[in-house]
Formats: sequence, structure tokens, C-alpha cells
Amino acid sequence: MRALIGTALLVLAYGTATAADDPIDPKKLIGEWDQPGDAKKKVPQNAIEFETDGRARFKVAPNADSEFNSVTEFNYEVKGRAVVLSKMTRDGDLVRTFRVTKFVDDVLEATEEGSGVKYSFKRVKSPAPPKPDDKK
Repeated sequence: MRALIGTALLVLAYGTATAADDPIDPKKLIGEWDQPGDAKKKVPQNAIEFETDGRARFKVAPNADSEFNSVTEFNYEVKGRAVVLSKMTRDGDLVRTFRVTKFVDDVLEATEEGSGVKYSFKRVKSPAPPKPDDKK
């Protein structure tokens, strides 16, 4: 009985570790993701929108009741379990790397490398399904 329980725990632990190490499918990122703000904790509302052409928009609002007052466009690339946002500025390249800690259909959690800021996004909208070619 102990051997069976031990084996089950090993399988569960190995399965969990493997899922956390699986690379992210870039196609599943496409769409808009939102992290609501919290006025009491002084946490701004953030949103990020990934497009199919490798571009992303990172939006920030002072709180959940405000409009987005800052929108920054980036190019993005998925590298294993990391999402790398990059942008050319007059001062040089701006690169922000996010290590993804959880990624399922409607939840995206990541920690920004360097700052250690943690983000927890929920999917807002999915991309429209591709239209079939109307060739007759």
C-alpha cells in the first residue's frame, strides 16, 4: 500500500513539474488579457493584447474605474516559458521579459524578470475564428 501511494505521489509530482516546464504555444496567447486594479492596494489596472503578427500592446490605467492612460506597443516573442516584449526607443532597445508561471485557457500568470513584479491576467476576448475562403 505504501509503495502504491508513493508511486502515485511521484507520478503526480512529475506530471506537475512537466506541465510547468512545457513551452507556451504562441497561438494560445492571441487575444486580450486583463489584470484588474485595486485602489486600496494602489495596484494599477493592466492589460496586454497579443496579435497574430507578433505585436503586443501593454496598457496601464491608474485603477479599475479609469480609462487606460498609457499604451505601449511592443514586438513579442515566446521563448519556452518566457514572453519577451521588445521595443526600439530613442535611448536604445527596451526589453521586458516575463517568466510564465501559470498558463491555461483563461489565466495567464507571470513574473517580470528584473523587477520581480507578478501579474495575474484573465482572458478578456479570444481572437475571431479564421474565415473560410469563399472560393466558388
